[in-house]
Amino acid sequence: MCLAIVKNADIDISRQHLKNGFNSNSHGAGIGYVEKGKIVIKKGFFKFDDFYKEYEKVKEKQLLIHFRQATSGEKNEFNCHPWEIETKDGHWAVVHNGVIGIQSSKEMSDTGHFVNYVLKPILERDPDFCWTVAGKFLIELALGSFNRVCILDNNDRIIILNEGNGEWVDGVWYSNTGYKFNTENYIQRYFGH
Repeated sequence: MCLAIVKNADIDISRQHLKNGFNSNSHGAGIGYVEKGKIVIKKGFFKFDDFYKEYEKVKEKQLLIHFRQATSGEKNEFNCHPWEIETKDGHWAVVHNGVIGIQSSKEMSDTGHFVNYVLKPILERDPDFCWTVAGKFLIELALGSFNRVCILDNNDRIIILNEGNGEWVDGVWYSNTGYKFNTENYIQRYFGH
């Protein structure tokens, strides 16, 4: 089930933690960050080395990182995270970990539907809504406690919805412990391959 990561600026994530997250969630990876007041999204990495090369280029920045484990929607670049929202008043990148109780389709995942039909209309009306106490409370209520969503705006602000369901380790927030699980060592240890 996906791994969402928030990385503070000037903090490096170990290559092994990133590789563990990628190997445990192999349906596409992506990165979001701010460059000169604009959101930049690079996604659709289906090979770890391609993802890691991109990470190395921007690792000094504050980042949203996502490793996808598909639960709905096709396994393609379109359904990889971060999802982008752009309105006349702002620009955002969104990553999600969990399964949202909202319509999904083969073409678009639950996260895509949530971004397009819930978050985008909210942010079109009030670009700061998610950063208010009431806004955070209402969106977390709609998501349910099982889902974690991270939103980065073009001012380099990040909000983590249901933050308490993840963990901060050395300046990095992980939505779950998937970064710890080394599938390569597991396979070698238990299956001798």
